[in-house]
Amino acid sequence: MAMNLEALFPPLAAVQLPVYSEIRERFRVTYDGPSDTLFLDFFGKGQPAASIPLDRGDRDYLYARVDPNTGQIVGVQIEEFLSYAVEVDPELLGAVSLAEFRGVAPEAEADLKRRSVRSATDRRDADAQSLLATVERLLT
Repeated sequence: MAMNLEALFPPLAAVQLPVYSEIRERFRVTYDGPSDTLFLDFFGKGQPAASIPLDRGDRDYLYARVDPNTGQIVGVQIEEFLSYAVEVDPELLGAVSLAEFRGVAPEAEADLKRRSVRSATDRRDADAQSLLATVERLLT
């Protein structure tokens, strides 16, 4: 029998993101080229999760990644990342400096990193905190 996840996690109206300092070591950002999707994994990659669309008006590209067993939000998924989301919210492009790339040609990856004005390695924490702040703003 199929589980009705929207009934289980109704509107997810008040999505609260974790504090970066508490997830720093496990926080991962992955860009999947073939699906044009950016994944923010708060507790490391590979967490079982269902993608629940977040009703945010023109920000229909946002999904909460919810552990179906606990109801905990384990990440955020941004669909149509390069083709739409960064056009609507350009500050999201900074996420590229944090991302691991899947299914992206090396030349395209280098171009994306140039477009995002990739920060130095010691700026990772500031970039991650800024990314989480931007996503939190989009979710409200």
